[in-house]
Amino acid sequence: MRNLFKTSSSTIILILSLLFFISCKDKDATPKDTAIDLALSDSRFSVFTKLLTDNNLVSSLKTGEPFTIFAPTNEAFSKIDVSKFSKTDLVKLLNTHIVRERRLLANEIKSGLVQSPQRIEVYLSKNSSGIFVNAKSKVISPDISASNGVIHVIDNVITLPTQSLAEILRGNPQFSEFFSLIAVARDDAEISLSIPIPLGGPTILAPTNEAFAELYKTIPKATLLADKQKANEIFNLHRIGNRIFSVDFADKNQPINTALTPVIVGPPIGAAGFPIPTSTELSVIYTFTGQYQVFFDVTNGVKVRGVRSGVANITSADLMATNGVIHKLDRVLLP
Repeated sequence: MRNLFKTSSSTIILILSLLFFISCKDKDATPKDTAIDLALSDSRFSVFTKLLTDNNLVSSLKTGEPFTIFAPTNEAFSKIDVSKFSKTDLVKLLNTHIVRERRLLANEIKSGLVQSPQRIEVYLSKNSSGIFVNAKSKVISPDISASNGVIHVIDNVITLPTQSLAEILRGNPQFSEFFSLIAVARDDAEISLSIPIPLGGPTILAPTNEAFAELYKTIPKATLLADKQKANEIFNLHRIGNRIFSVDFADKNQPINTALTPVIVGPPIGAAGFPIPTSTELSVIYTFTGQYQVFFDVTNGVKVRGVRSGVANITSADLMATNGVIHKLDRVLLP
């Protein structure tokens, strides 16, 4: 009996010791360092953290509010020349990598816009290839946990676009024929392609002038530009309602709706029948017409196939705009 009691006591002590050990281990597993402290102590981010320090951004990251930091490696910074940035632009660039008031773990990230309190927007893409920020920066090591947030390591510095869709299409001589078609198709083309778009804005499939030169062999330019309905149909076929980057193409092998019709709400309507802009923050509502569809084919190069419109090669992808993205085509899709 005495031996039994002794054995039972030993067992209880062993169990209590194990529970104490597990409890201590769990406490040790809780991150004690803030996200910025972890970044400062990691030599992979020495360029990033020095820039944060030099621009007085470190102290604000030591607070208790949650942060998600997309931290570029030193190798990522070696690909750009930060000396070309003004102080204001450099601070904005650095803040682009910090999502404040949100702790975004990799398994919680969804494709779409993320906006910081400073009104800096980045677009996250999550697909079978991984997680990307603004198409170019891939998360190569996710979920470094901190007491006030999380760090995701990225392979390229996140850059921000400076021009709207309209500015890119109008300013690039390769797209002058396409922009002429758009102007005929829509009286409000300049407005609808210039203003901020909810949910990230459209994807524009932009044929080059060479593509239009081929089209004009079968449909004379004068004939096409005199037919507003035909021009609008062609324009509609080259618009997709949400942003689709090149990193998403492999996952987009199902037909995708195009032909979105923007309806601008809020400002007064002018005599020409479209709204008079009263601010740069006009809201836009997109509704699907569902009339045209395309899908991306990556089996041999990158192509866009229309349900009835043939095939076009994407010769240059991911021209980022402030309100969407453009992919360059070598052929005009026809409805």
